[in-house]
This record gives sequence, structure tokens and C-alpha cells, in this order.
Amino acid sequence: ILQNKQILSYQIRQRQLIIYEELDKKIDGLIVPIVVANNKKVINIKDKLAKDGYAIGAIRQPTVQKAILRVIARVQQSEDELKNLCKKINRYCYE
Repeated sequence: ILQNKQILSYQIRQRQLIIYEELDKKIDGLIVPIVVANNKKVINIKDKLAKDGYAIGAIRQPTVQKAILRVIARVQQSEDELKNLCKKINRYCYE
């Protein structure tokens, strides 16, 4: 990890930038909580994303105050894959 520190730091910053540009969310790490606020809808979105090949967490009330999708912007995932995921999240959240 220490040998690849600069590369990893760059990849993390790139994913944070994609999240900001696509979802309008500023994050410090790679975990992105997206408030959906409805238990039924958050499960529906998670299921749609699963059919599209994405493993996204759906955390419901009462575990959290408002239902959220939990996205991890992994560095192993290509930037294009992350952009596509963000576009699908936006579409599914506002259907």
C-alpha cells in the first residue's frame, strides 16, 4: 500500500470528484450515504440496481433516522462504471 500511496490517493480523489459531479455529494472517504427517506423505495432502488449488476446497501429505519442507500466508490471499479452507477441512482431516486 505504501508503494502505491500516490496512485491510490489519486484514484480516491477521482472517485470523490465523480460522486460530487454526478450526485452533488461531497465525501471525505469512499462511502456515500444517499438519503431516500422511504423504506419501501430504498429496497426497490437496491433491487433495481442489483438487477443491473450493482451490490448496493439499503439501510432502513429504525437502524437509521431516514432510509439510505450505502454506496462504496471502490477504486477497483472503473470511473465509467461509477459514473453509470451514479446516473442510475439519480434516475431511480427520482422516478
